Amino acid sequence: MPRTRRRALRSLAAVVTIGLAGCTGTDAQGNEETGSPSTTTTETSTARSDAPRATGRRPGAPTETPRPTATASPTPRAPDALALEELDSVSRSVPDALDTTDVASTPFLALSVGERSQVQSEHRKPHQVWVWNDADEPHDLTLTLSNARGTIVERTVSFAANSKLVVVLQVPSAYEFTVAVGGEGAGEIDASETVEIPFSQFDCNDSATDVVVRDDGSIESSSVTTEVACTALTPGLD
Repeated sequence: MPRTRRRALRSLAAVVTIGLAGCTGTDAQGNEETGSPSTTTTETSTARSDAPRATGRRPGAPTETPRPTATASPTPRAPDALALEELDSVSRSVPDALDTTDVASTPFLALSVGERSQVQSEHRKPHQVWVWNDADEPHDLTLTLSNARGTIVERTVSFAANSKLVVVLQVPSAYEFTVAVGGEGAGEIDASETVEIPFSQFDCNDSATDVVVRDDGSIESSSVTTEVACTALTPGLD
């Protein structure tokens, strides 16, 4: 029976943070958050005059009062087509979120999704996803990246024993990233792990997600981020 799990970064119990004094974060629209959540409500009021006015109603008929209309918060738009290219090298500025053993220090493959020219605010940093084969035998792993516009990347990659690769998400969006371990038969899946990466993950902090395949074929995932105060960001895809 395939083992399939889904995790959202925003609710991971194993999330690691590197804190500094006076820390704040940002919400899904890029607004500042402090220790307690804040909500904004929009009310629509109707001005009324005390002076009598002519109406088509008969005297004594009930007056209908317009109901206030709710104004929805802006929703970040999924980016347009995202280019995929290989990078020569990628540096990591946060610690590993999960323990691994004897894995090569350099990724054998580095992929970049999207271009920084598509991002309006330099305060929204890229997010890195590292996939580790922390096993003493090679594995064929199927990697799938998608957002609201559909599948962006779907590729089966052959990992040598104790190897890793990195995918750099350059453009802020709400993504899903799935890693599946192939079974012995054609098209079979032994285990898979889907990680949800929210738009709010892309702020002024350095961050990364680690997805690790263990010796027994199981898959673990976790994330790590710095936690410094970020200036307020404009809602939407900036």
